[in-house]
Amino acid sequence: MKQEIEDLTDDLASDGLAGLSSSETGELIRLLQPQARAIIDTGDIPLDSPMGLDLWTVARS
Repeated sequence: MKQEIEDLTDDLASDGLAGLSSSETGELIRLLQPQARAIIDTGDIPLDSPMGLDLWTVARS
């Protein structure tokens, strides 16, 4: 069941990026980095996130 949920959320998230080119996706990620950093800096989401996010990469940037 857990894997089915993971697969479904991955599929739903990828639909939003489907219309973007590789360079547009990279630009979106670059633009969102300051917001991601601000969220991480609050400490509300642990770097070892149970959501499967790689927050360590953002924290080091």
